[in-house]
Amino acid sequence: MTRFSERQKYGQPCNVNYDQCQKRSKCIDGICKCPLGMKFSSSTDQCEDEITALPNFATSSTSRILSYTAPPEKQIQYGAKYNEINQVPSGVNVRVPIPTLNPVLNIPGKRVNLGGRCTVGFDLCPENAHCFLGLCVCRPGFLYRPIDESSPQIPQTPIQLSQLPSIQIHNPFISKPVIQNPQNIQSPPTIQNPTAQNNLQISRPHPAPAPQVIPTYPSPPLATPQVYDHFATQSPQPLPYIPTFAARPIVRHTIGESCQDHEDCLNGAVCISGICNCPVSTVERDGRCLKVAFAHGAAMPGESCENGELCSGGSLCDSGMKKCICAAGHDGTRGTCIRDGSYSALPGESCAHDATDCTGGSTCVNSICTCDHDHHVVDGYCRPLSAPNANVEFLPSTGLRFSSNPTKPNQRALQCDLSKCKLPTCFCTPDGRGIPGGLRKEETPQFVVLTFDDAVNGKTAPDYKHIFGQEKYRNPNGCPIKGTFFISHEWTNYDEVQWIAKTGHELASNSISHNNLQGASEIQWLNEMDGMRRILAKFGNAREEEIVGLRAPQLASGGDVQFDMMQRAGFLYDNTISANPGNKEPFWPQTLDYKTSWPCTEGNCPQSSFPGIWEIPMNQFYGTFLPQIKSHKRSSMLRAAVDLNATVDDLLEILNSNFDKSYKNNKAPFVLSLNADFLQLAGQNTGMIALENFLEKLQLKKDVYFVTLKSLVSWIQDPKPLNRMNEFPDIACPLRMSSLSSSNLGTTCERPNKCIFPTPSMSSPEHQFLTCNPCPSMYPWLDNPMGVPFYKVVASRIPSSPNSPIVSKAQGSDYDYNYNAAIYQGKGGDLGLLVRYKNGIFNASPPKIANSILTKNESGENCGTEDPRIALLDDTYYLFYTAYDCTKAMLSVMTSKTPQDPTSWTRGGYVLPGRNWSKSGAALFKTKENGLSQHYLFWGDSSSPVGGIGICVSSDGKVWDDTEKFLIKIRNDVNPFFDSNLVESGPSPIQLKSGDFLFIYNSAQDGYSSSKSGWYLQYNVGYVILDKDDPTKVLQRSNNPILSPVTNWEIGNDGSTNFLTPNVVFLEGMIKDPNGCPKNVSDLIGTDFTENAECFIGVYGGSDSDLGVVRIVASYIDQDTDTGTTTTIATTTSLAAAGNLLPNIAIAICGILSILVHYV
Repeated sequence: MTRFSERQKYGQPCNVNYDQCQKRSKCIDGICKCPLGMKFSSSTDQCEDEITALPNFATSSTSRILSYTAPPEKQIQYGAKYNEINQVPSGVNVRVPIPTLNPVLNIPGKRVNLGGRCTVGFDLCPENAHCFLGLCVCRPGFLYRPIDESSPQIPQTPIQLSQLPSIQIHNPFISKPVIQNPQNIQSPPTIQNPTAQNNLQISRPHPAPAPQVIPTYPSPPLATPQVYDHFATQSPQPLPYIPTFAARPIVRHTIGESCQDHEDCLNGAVCISGICNCPVSTVERDGRCLKVAFAHGAAMPGESCENGELCSGGSLCDSGMKKCICAAGHDGTRGTCIRDGSYSALPGESCAHDATDCTGGSTCVNSICTCDHDHHVVDGYCRPLSAPNANVEFLPSTGLRFSSNPTKPNQRALQCDLSKCKLPTCFCTPDGRGIPGGLRKEETPQFVVLTFDDAVNGKTAPDYKHIFGQEKYRNPNGCPIKGTFFISHEWTNYDEVQWIAKTGHELASNSISHNNLQGASEIQWLNEMDGMRRILAKFGNAREEEIVGLRAPQLASGGDVQFDMMQRAGFLYDNTISANPGNKEPFWPQTLDYKTSWPCTEGNCPQSSFPGIWEIPMNQFYGTFLPQIKSHKRSSMLRAAVDLNATVDDLLEILNSNFDKSYKNNKAPFVLSLNADFLQLAGQNTGMIALENFLEKLQLKKDVYFVTLKSLVSWIQDPKPLNRMNEFPDIACPLRMSSLSSSNLGTTCERPNKCIFPTPSMSSPEHQFLTCNPCPSMYPWLDNPMGVPFYKVVASRIPSSPNSPIVSKAQGSDYDYNYNAAIYQGKGGDLGLLVRYKNGIFNASPPKIANSILTKNESGENCGTEDPRIALLDDTYYLFYTAYDCTKAMLSVMTSKTPQDPTSWTRGGYVLPGRNWSKSGAALFKTKENGLSQHYLFWGDSSSPVGGIGICVSSDGKVWDDTEKFLIKIRNDVNPFFDSNLVESGPSPIQLKSGDFLFIYNSAQDGYSSSKSGWYLQYNVGYVILDKDDPTKVLQRSNNPILSPVTNWEIGNDGSTNFLTPNVVFLEGMIKDPNGCPKNVSDLIGTDFTENAECFIGVYGGSDSDLGVVRIVASYIDQDTDTGTTTTIATTTSLAAAGNLLPNIAIAICGILSILVHYV
């Protein structure tokens, strides 16, 4: 296999996965350029370290003004045709910067003013600014400040974010600035788009007439923006408090690209010295950071592990057989280990068998495990439609990430202000000891909360069932008492977690790894805590939305970082911070709108205000008396406050004395922090006996109620006195721990599945757990909490020569422009093409063979037909195409049983007659093989439906219902994603061996210069993986295109009439490769993915002029190392096994023609 290049010069395009940049440059944002902290030196002809962070600044104490003149502009007069990017109507003057040649990089580009639109790695922004989210904005650490020429003085200190003085500064390029804007900067007007004119030819992309919205772009606030710089001449003055967090958009970058924070990096990379690189103990492979232990790939149960493959699906490698085997009594024929005779099913799977248990929060409805109307299937379990952590997304091989940043930072927390802090949203008292609601002590219930933390397994679960299982301890209303369980993942059995949830107790997060997180980043906190919440929900069959509390592992609070994560991820309360009441009353919980009212002596106490987040303090236990120091042992955990040899009487005395501090004073909640070490004290269960005696004593008190921490917060928000406790629903029988009935949580299985996983990169070489669900593919961990497999999809051109399309004017086509093609396999094995073509500027001679199935002489098609996509249902071929009448484009359909016969096609009319604009339909029909319950049609090009690809469903494949929902949308909030301007359906989805579906889609990104006036788009090809049970759910989406314009005939940017539209590749036809994968498939997909590789043949258009063939290879690996990022292979070695794909062309006058391809 050959590649496009190995060593690239400075300023040239590059592929971060393959190319090496010269002159000390790095492949950043697809261009060889100097990394952060370096700049190109013309004297040494290479990248050199920058001497100062503020280059070229004046050395005197006076300021120097740097002026930037606006780039050259030209007037473009748009007449009858629309501007194909902005859809500007006729007669409107638009000012467009003329592309210039960047003299430093020697590549086409523009010099762009501050605030102007730009393309990363292509255009030049002013000094101390860079291209960010498509705009030239100030670099991190700098703010824009226009000069007030009337002012006689200029400030003498650098205007940097780290040293903001208490003055008003406005940055017009940040949508919501932190500091108020003293100026009145107006936004540019919005231009409305009128109805398309009748003589408009169909073009890419179609300007949909409705809705009539035109994108607007920010303009520089001044005709000639100015920035200034200077050196300080005096010592800086004390500054007001500035929060450390600064809101900024999240930009995802792959390995080798520039970054500012670990959160920016994808594919397992971290931000090192401003560049996304693989961390220690990983290696880079195929654009991702692969754990060293996983370098040999993965194998499913029953497959060979002879060459070091990592066993998946809950299996281990048998050293004798060299085969992945399940635990005794388990079967692995479904790809995961399931206990023999077990019939557990995930949401979406069949529950027709009488003994089938629906898992993941689903119930059996019409023989299908189904989520209720408030939940939908994501990652194999029922997730809430309105999840508290909806702002969190899962990125393959990267972990959980926030999808957006808050618009403003939190302010420094102040002392409690009773005039402003009001229930139910805020509660505090000056000393932290006041009773909520102004209740008197005698009318206040005494709450006791039993909390437990760490793993739940065979060592701890019997104790929990001993306390709660017999329901012998009850509240004054006669209902069984409940507790709160802070659970960590490692060594937890989830059949026991399911029992805890089903019996009405509260689940809370104690992290995945149980490692000390003090000093960890916000993203680490997110992956540990929200990841644990998702694990509890999926494998413990609990309700994710009801897991709202956390306790930091090892009681190591994370300060502002932790609480900022909690606020953004939808957590309600924390129970971590220790409080020493001394000889006084204990402390009540409070919200963190204000400073904690108790002295916080922890190293990482919250300093900022976090409205709505509750802190439930861990009032320290005064335990064993130490006569040598005349003091008691003190600790937030009960076990640490007592001696190992303490007797039952000793422990009971400690429990009673600490309880009386609350009960005889301010009735502050008595929170017992218990664990197995206390209950099993000295191996004699001394702690358990003492606890039982204590519970029996408290049962006699009619004002003592056992509740969970979540219920405690609920009571404080709406305090009820003792005589109205019957109005408090959380203590009712049965306890209201779920908005759904307990039956929907699934039963506690008697024979759970035993899932065993090799974990060579962790502290133990193998891990295992029990669950009532089928075993996941991989051991759930921080970067893959769901334990799901990941996919890889690549594309390579056929044949080996990159400049050899299979259909073109030069190769015998009668017509100048042969757009795109649908491909199908006939019943005899021959391959057929249905090609969209168009005559060029000059009239062509009459066709050699009149083999057209569609011409433009039909009603509604007088301006052409295009976008052919074909799918087979039973023995009938369905051709979905776009009919264009010069005013509107309409998705239409034709059918045939013999597609090679052009006379056999029958029109079926418009697919969506209620729409006034529709096109590009890719059908996924239900079959016995794929087991779908209905037909799906993915349609549109993000102009209609606006912003994405729409979803239609049908029961018969003829009448389609528009769901008015999106499969995917454009990603225009993040730069430089390849699909930021347009997404459009590709060929029909194809089912993979895993059962999931591969769906190829087309896309476009703005910011590319071309020889075509007003055309700045580049079209690319991407993919999504759709769920096998619900194909409207996207499991994985490519972060990079698998196919982009590379060859001359795809770029088509020579200014000639040989190419219609520059910078376009567009794929509409794909079938499984009849010959299977070639022998060298490992060169294409990588050795890790060879085992599950599947190969497909796709036909695509280049520059809207010629047709080429591409081999698409898709595979998955059952472990948490793939990236979701794909690599486009520019050229490949000669693939003889691909056969001869050059067709015998048959062409007609304008429309869609049929070509028969003999595949050898």
